[in-house]
Amino acid sequence: MYTLTFTLKQHTPLIHFQHEQAGATLRATEVKPKLDRFIYQKWLNEEGNKPENVFKKYGHLTVGFSESKMQTEIMNYNKFNSDKQGEYLNAFKWAFDYKLRIVLTGDITKYAFAANLKDYEIPKLAKLGIIGIDKSPFFADEEHFKNEAYDKLRLGIFTEGDIYLYINTLNKELATKIEKNVELFFVLRNFGTRQSKGFGSFTLKETNVLRCENLLKIYVNTLKKEVENSHFFTIFKQITDTHRQLKSGLPATIEESKLLDYLRKKNNDEEVEGDKKAIHDFFYQGNFVKNENSVFARALLGLAGSYGYTKLRIRNVSIKDSEEEVERFKTPYTFKVVGKTIFLIVHTIPDIMFDKEFIFSSNIEDDEKLTLKTPHKNNIELIEFIKQHSGFTSLK
Repeated sequence: MYTLTFTLKQHTPLIHFQHEQAGATLRATEVKPKLDRFIYQKWLNEEGNKPENVFKKYGHLTVGFSESKMQTEIMNYNKFNSDKQGEYLNAFKWAFDYKLRIVLTGDITKYAFAANLKDYEIPKLAKLGIIGIDKSPFFADEEHFKNEAYDKLRLGIFTEGDIYLYINTLNKELATKIEKNVELFFVLRNFGTRQSKGFGSFTLKETNVLRCENLLKIYVNTLKKEVENSHFFTIFKQITDTHRQLKSGLPATIEESKLLDYLRKKNNDEEVEGDKKAIHDFFYQGNFVKNENSVFARALLGLAGSYGYTKLRIRNVSIKDSEEEVERFKTPYTFKVVGKTIFLIVHTIPDIMFDKEFIFSSNIEDDEKLTLKTPHKNNIELIEFIKQHSGFTSLK
């Protein structure tokens, strides 16, 4: 038996559905499949995005296979036609043959997060042993705050203590592969709910900010910003403000996002308007007049299924892809917090999101429908846009 032991450090609260349980922390049932997928994807990239190569080279490290059994499996695979081989590779389960256990040391502090906490709510939460954090990018509990149903809040848990990650396997090769990849895995991934907004950030204890920078520079496009302290209010307010500026502008206004400023300048077209103003103008008076220069720009930075309103004649606008190919699209960047440094890891926007038509329908049955397209792929360089408008800078 080969045993690997890693010590983890927690940087931001993990929003945990079992926060009431003693010793609640990272769940092995979340970490193991994500680690397995991470290692597989890394090998896939190294093999030129050829699943067959990865299967033949590393399939023996998965649950249920030994090297001899995998050789038989490969012989059978080679007899398939190309279509059957594709089906086989798509169905192959990349669950590696090891056991993972996570042990918490130290006490847990519980946090409640909201976009706008009332002054009277903070002492009420404190009496329950909960620290309230305002101006955060987690707003799923707004209704519970409104009804003072504090027992239904999805709390964040945090510990200053060490967290031990134990991995046991009978395969020496697999142990070596895991040991080689686990540090990068924790640098690139968050856990729990609202991972892209910086919640659930962990690293190996020895992975400091400089080490993170060096790893991130090698593998992904990343920007960073250092805030004045590592208080969670400071960190999450910065993340909230940055995301709002980039994507949607100020809430409860028709002020547009920085993305529209970028599109106007990049394309030398001051007539470009965004969906926020288009929805307001189209539905507000019920005149259903569309500005042909309007684009659904913010969909490129994350697509929800609907938008809610409190001051328009409508209360809700649902959004649907006219070709029914896209229902939701998560934000193409992830905030990774390490101490008082916030890294912004920039992902690739999939081609399907560009020049895509969406239909907007209000909650009023007789209203006409508004159709808008997302910008063309050539009209935006994501990392250039974020760097220009976020205050985040390149890694040195």
